[in-house]
Amino acid sequence: VSFSGLAIASVLLAELSLLAAGSVSPSVSRSSNTKCAALFLLLIVLGGQLPAAAAFSNPVVDQVPCEHPACELGEQSWIQAEGSRSDLTDVNDTTGPRSSGFGDTALFPLSPSTDRKLLLFPGVTDADQSPTISKEYLKEEDQLNKVMTKMTKQLKTSREKQDSLDTRLKKLKVVAQDDMTDFSNDVTEENKKLTDEIIAVPPVVGPTGPPGPPGVDGHNGKVGLTGPLGTQGVAGIRGISGSQGAPGLMGPIGPRGPPGPVGLQGRERGPPGLQGKEGPPGVEGESDMWHDSKYFCPGGSTETMRLLNCDSASCRLEVKFEDQWGSVCSAGFTEQSADIACKAMGFWEGGQSKRNKGGGTGEIWLDMVRCKGGESDIGDCPHAPWGKNNCKHGDDIGLCCYGAATGPKGKRTGPSYFPRCPERSNDDLRLTDCNREVCRLEVKHNDEWGTVCDNGFTDSSAKTVCKILGFPGGRFKQMCGTQGKYGACAPNTQGKGPIWLDEVVCAGFERDLEGCRHRPWGDSRCSHKQDVGVCCTGDRGDIYRAGKCRAGKLDYQFNENLQSSTGGPDLAAPWGGEFAGVEGFRFRDGQGLGVDPQGCIGPDDYTIYMRVKLDDLTDKRVLIRSNGWADRAFMIDNSHFIAFPENYNATFTCEEFLHPNKWIQYVVSRAADGEVRLYLNGALCATGMPDEKDFYKMNPDSLTLLADTGLRNPVGYVNRIRVYDKVLSEDKVARICGCKLPQRDEMCDRHIIVNAALFGIKYSSVAGSGWSFCASEGSTCKCQGEVRFGANGAYVTHSVNGEVGCDANLGDPTPGVRKQCECRATQAFGKGFSAGRLNSPQAWSSSVSQEGEWMQMDTGLVQSISGIVTQGRRDADEWVTTYSVKVSVDSKTWVDVGCGRVFSGNGDRNTKVKKWFHQPVHARFVRVYPKTWKSRLSMRAGVIVCERPCVGGQLNYMMAMSFMSSSFGPSLDPFWGEGEYKEIDVQGKPTIVYSFKAGEGLQVDPFRCFKGSTEWSFLIDVKLDSTTGSYKKILGSMGWGDYGLYVKDRLLLIPKSSKMECAETIRTKKFYTFVMTRDAAGEVKLYINGGLCAVGSPPYKDHFQLNPKNIMIMKDDADENAGGLLKNVHIWDKALAEEDVESICGCHKPDPGEKCKFTVGFLPPSSKTTYSSVKNDDIQGQGYARGRLGSDQAWVAKVAKVGEYMTIDTGMEQSIAGVITQGRKDADEWVTSFSVKVSSDGADWFDVGCALEFDGNSDRTTKLRTTFRQPVWGRYVRIYPESWHGWLSMRAALLVCEKPCVQDR
Repeated sequence: VSFSGLAIASVLLAELSLLAAGSVSPSVSRSSNTKCAALFLLLIVLGGQLPAAAAFSNPVVDQVPCEHPACELGEQSWIQAEGSRSDLTDVNDTTGPRSSGFGDTALFPLSPSTDRKLLLFPGVTDADQSPTISKEYLKEEDQLNKVMTKMTKQLKTSREKQDSLDTRLKKLKVVAQDDMTDFSNDVTEENKKLTDEIIAVPPVVGPTGPPGPPGVDGHNGKVGLTGPLGTQGVAGIRGISGSQGAPGLMGPIGPRGPPGPVGLQGRERGPPGLQGKEGPPGVEGESDMWHDSKYFCPGGSTETMRLLNCDSASCRLEVKFEDQWGSVCSAGFTEQSADIACKAMGFWEGGQSKRNKGGGTGEIWLDMVRCKGGESDIGDCPHAPWGKNNCKHGDDIGLCCYGAATGPKGKRTGPSYFPRCPERSNDDLRLTDCNREVCRLEVKHNDEWGTVCDNGFTDSSAKTVCKILGFPGGRFKQMCGTQGKYGACAPNTQGKGPIWLDEVVCAGFERDLEGCRHRPWGDSRCSHKQDVGVCCTGDRGDIYRAGKCRAGKLDYQFNENLQSSTGGPDLAAPWGGEFAGVEGFRFRDGQGLGVDPQGCIGPDDYTIYMRVKLDDLTDKRVLIRSNGWADRAFMIDNSHFIAFPENYNATFTCEEFLHPNKWIQYVVSRAADGEVRLYLNGALCATGMPDEKDFYKMNPDSLTLLADTGLRNPVGYVNRIRVYDKVLSEDKVARICGCKLPQRDEMCDRHIIVNAALFGIKYSSVAGSGWSFCASEGSTCKCQGEVRFGANGAYVTHSVNGEVGCDANLGDPTPGVRKQCECRATQAFGKGFSAGRLNSPQAWSSSVSQEGEWMQMDTGLVQSISGIVTQGRRDADEWVTTYSVKVSVDSKTWVDVGCGRVFSGNGDRNTKVKKWFHQPVHARFVRVYPKTWKSRLSMRAGVIVCERPCVGGQLNYMMAMSFMSSSFGPSLDPFWGEGEYKEIDVQGKPTIVYSFKAGEGLQVDPFRCFKGSTEWSFLIDVKLDSTTGSYKKILGSMGWGDYGLYVKDRLLLIPKSSKMECAETIRTKKFYTFVMTRDAAGEVKLYINGGLCAVGSPPYKDHFQLNPKNIMIMKDDADENAGGLLKNVHIWDKALAEEDVESICGCHKPDPGEKCKFTVGFLPPSSKTTYSSVKNDDIQGQGYARGRLGSDQAWVAKVAKVGEYMTIDTGMEQSIAGVITQGRKDADEWVTSFSVKVSSDGADWFDVGCALEFDGNSDRTTKLRTTFRQPVWGRYVRIYPESWHGWLSMRAALLVCEKPCVQDR
């Protein structure tokens, strides 16, 4: 090793040591490091390798495997060396050896054969540790000293520069630290927004190391403070009685007491007393022995014992229990018990018992009393249970206590009452009026306490109540809600107030009765006799208080437990279930989960995420429900994810068809305003506002998952559940589901179907040309390309572009054999199997029917794309049944629509099936990926893009060569076949009309324009080619079925029980303007040409409320259809007023007349009757100008055409109620229909009934009375014949209101 290299190495090592020794003073550190560098150089020169610091203290280092890349293969040993830590081991590695004397030092690998003695300096022996230094060594040392002197000067200069750099570094460090702090705060805040679903992982802690050696004994501590005073000791033995005190003053003479015992003989006889009166004869004397019957035993008492009915033998002992005095049975009563009882009542000398004293009444409280000594009350002695005995009052024990009751009296320490069930309460739940069996359960609702009925109540519900109140267990009992005598169970008599709850059923996880299933509050079928009683058992703990969850969510990962990784309440599996490893939790029918989310998740807005795999998706399978929802739930309904039940304000059904035994991510959210959203695998699939705002509001005390109270239980696996206390955004939901969403646009109110141009369509592959069956012999073959006719390999071939008869006209290659036609379609792009545009004569068919094929459509520009329209193959039973969609802005980067949502496709060849994205996406290119198909992968498709919204809440289709609305909004859809546009003459004007055949009706989805308005008006201007025979449907809506607006001779609503039928006969070959309106209250009105003809509120189909997404025009599913010509369809989102309908239809009505009580016929003179023309130009009243009713002929027009009229002058303005008509008297000629106008001045004319066409005559002579709907005001009347028999001939008069008599005559 060169000295220059050694010098550089020593400098570097010294500087590294300087940096490592930040806590040592600079002078000491630098001096030490200089010496350290020299030492390292010396060791390298002499020993060839660096010795470890451990070599100087001879540490014992165990052999461990070497993991450093520098180690050779094979077994290695380790030895510590300073300054090598970052090169050899991770400072966090706890597996390598450590030396307690050298801190964080690393290890150099050594060969296992290395002798640890060689780690000492060369020449040093174990014996004397003294080196033998050679001359060569001294020479090298001298050279080294010179080098070190030079290095010292360089180090001094380097230290000065280093000091300057250190100062600048400190300043830069402060500035950098401030910047990093600001940056860290920004990053932390952003991460908090974006990653609150990320679970914090606690640091991994290694195993505890071995204990260190014991430390040196410490010094003795100081003397402690004086402790508190001890408790009072036991009382000492009673001292000797003191001397008698001085006698007190003489009190008043008391009543004479009973004779005392015979006293002892006094020492001195007193003076003789006076002789008293002779007393009564004495009783027979006794012996001179003393008897205790000579005096009465003393009475005494405590709070719970007493002596009564004392005599010379004893007093009866009574004890108090349940606030009631009762006696004690002699059976088993011991003398020690008598002594204890007397001492407890203050007789310190004790006493004796007297068995069977008797005389007591009431309860016999105690039996088998055996005091042990030291008791302060006989109730504290061992005895039979209170009130349990087979004794009679003749067995009552008696006591006779000694001396006077001057001693201290005892106090019972044991119970004086039977044990009751514990009372407990919280803010809205309490147990009260407790007896030995139960307490009455009461709940607070609307700030008023009430009871709970025992219908359906079980021990499970009782345990739930007790857990809420802090007890581990509990039970219930019926008809026992009141405390009876001595705390016994008694029928309910104390319950009062409302009976709040009935049919309460708790699962066990609830923390409030509101979380249990029950009938609505206050809805019970009980009396207070059925108030439920509950008794809680076990040690009383704290009343339940819900725990808090972190980050406002509960996250259950099912790692062999039901705990939330973010804190908060655990899930419960009260109905069973089991863990299934990586599959999570296995639940069977009825074995769902439950949780009380109180304290973590609010009831108004929430988001629930579930990852579930179900065995079966048929019928209804509940996923999420909460108590109080009745039958409402988020569930699977026949393989669709829905919010049940459906309602009018929103459709809560995800269209995607789901499959069993697949993991699916279900997400539900509810906002505080009631809006509900459903997601599948991260994509929003249904949203809306329920009929009632509180629908799906979570019960704050109960959330049930994957279980139902009825028969709608799922079976399967769940491996993740998350519950959030807020509504997550669409992007956040997609993110937690692992989905990337395309850019979305605002919802649009109008859509059009883009049928991409040929050059804008691409396919993954196209079926090659080939022959396919076209038709059997004798049928017609449709083919664009070539057709061959024959059988058994013998064919004749022809080019065809359309239809061809499959017969011998094509040739006969196999006479006498049944033949067929086969088609080989032209393969020009857009033809044959590449004809994927909507309405094309064939379809796109892929070369191979396999998943992964696609059809790409270019919409021409980046815009809002709302959905897809598909059809099957026109010329064969082939269609796509399900598909997914991707979109792109540039045709390079593709993003799934709906997170890979699978859309349902077609079920036949030609029906156009529209499938809407839940929200428009911002894109230009669309790819459709078929998933499943019938027979063969074939389809036709278009793209739905946004249009501008409608204006004025109306759709006005003028049918001028287009199905578009002049007020914007959605276009009409010729769903069942498209007619054609024609130009015809209407009242002398060329007019474009839409000609359609029977069954070629139209439909429209007005939702984007009307938003489901409950009011609407519908107008159609149409001429029908048939009005008789079967019914002809004019207006229908999805859900109406066969009900709707029809024509059958007349305009009417079906069913006929609606009682809404217009009187006017509807005729063919005439344009009519039919109007139907419905207001918010459900009132329906029908108009013809602007004239109101029927009013009602039919109860059917919600008073004929339109389906908000479907209106069908001139189409009936039962083929009750008519063809005709269509000029206009106009729809409003409101109910038009009568005057508005009249104005739109061009109706000019006369002023209304007065209502008539009676009408009279007005037969005008011939001079008051005029005609538009008269045959032969006869004058009034003669020939063909005799139009008066009852005349010998009639008015006969010169020309039989529409527009002729007969005018009658009534002489003055009055109320005109109708007309009377007849045919021609002398010929079979009569008017079959007519209209009427009136005028007050003969100049301005107004239609009666808005040009209503009245039915006319059917013979010559009958006088047909035609009454207007209401009288009209006018003087002149014109009758316009509209149709006639034979010739335009008629006779007429008027009906006018009868005027009152004048002067009674």
